[in-house]
Amino acid sequence: MHAARTHIEWTALLLGAALAALAVAGWQVQGGIDTPPAEVTFAAAPSEELALTPPGGTVTSRTLRASEPADGLEQRTTVQNATGGPLLVGLRAEAETSELDGVLLVRVSAGGEGVFDGTLGELRAGAPGRFELASHESAEVTVQAWIPPAADEDLWRGRVGNVRLIYVTKAD
Repeated sequence: MHAARTHIEWTALLLGAALAALAVAGWQVQGGIDTPPAEVTFAAAPSEELALTPPGGTVTSRTLRASEPADGLEQRTTVQNATGGPLLVGLRAEAETSELDGVLLVRVSAGGEGVFDGTLGELRAGAPGRFELASHESAEVTVQAWIPPAADEDLWRGRVGNVRLIYVTKAD
């Protein structure tokens, strides 16, 4: 009886191992491996001449896929001239890498008026778009970022973009 019991145990063990091997060999992920979308974070840096609302700046993160602007990242910050005179205000970007420079599109408006429309790389280079703020005047600044539908996926999939938005001011 002991030999028969051992034979049954070995048979069950071999059968279980065979089923496990079959399950592993036949297991597939439909569509293969999908690289994750881009992860983009915009952080508005504090300024000495401008009061930002919310205080300390705004941080906005979003996973991005190729889309229209309305489906991209949008950050709204209220900026107020904290000086006694008028200021010309521009925006410049700093990023940890240049991976998304040519593919991430950025649009900036202040008080509903267009200030910049181009690539992240152009904004990093110090885009010339500026707006004027009188002493203690405020404006809502909207920054939109998106990857256009025609963008090559190899240029953005799996990329991480940490972007610091710097308000550049100049006395008028």
